[in-house]
Amino acid sequence: MNRLLLILFLSVLLNIGIFAQNNSPVQDGQIENNTKYTPGLKLGGISIDESEFQEMPTEKCQGETIATIIKSYSLTKDLYLIKTEKGFGIAEIDLSFRDLETGVRRSSRSEKASCKITKGLVIKGEIDCKGARLIKKEPYDNCAYDIKVWAHSMTEVDAIDLIAKMLQLQFLDYRKTCVIAPKSKSIQDRMMF
Repeated sequence: MNRLLLILFLSVLLNIGIFAQNNSPVQDGQIENNTKYTPGLKLGGISIDESEFQEMPTEKCQGETIATIIKSYSLTKDLYLIKTEKGFGIAEIDLSFRDLETGVRRSSRSEKASCKITKGLVIKGEIDCKGARLIKKEPYDNCAYDIKVWAHSMTEVDAIDLIAKMLQLQFLDYRKTCVIAPKSKSIQDRMMF
């Protein structure tokens, strides 16, 4: 009976968030009290599930900026290293079915052969803030893209480090769901009972 009460008490504490992690970085001599957004359950900073990049709170944008795609990385999802005037960022970019001016759904992507997502592509929109939104090609050639910005305003080293962590999580997710195809048996193995 006492064990059951102890287990219930600990589960209530976990649900309330007693063990949530608070980060208070010190920058330029000023103390900022920022609480890091942590999806999933964490005990002492160790994630019980690997949902660090599953959910992302959106940030309010300061305005439109212009970015250039520097490089793409891919395992299960394409990740793009982008550069703006504020630094480097990481994003997922897909060609949008929506028209930028009207918001109407386009009939097909075949007419948008010139809207490929490649290295050197210049894009414009609310890029220097986290979250998902609609952006356009710069100069605008009726090419719109759905972008999900994971990180922005970083140094190149920090951006590459974060991409490596995200690719590692993609690999772990893939490994959980990957099913290896069965080997074909030889005639001798098929004859054995």
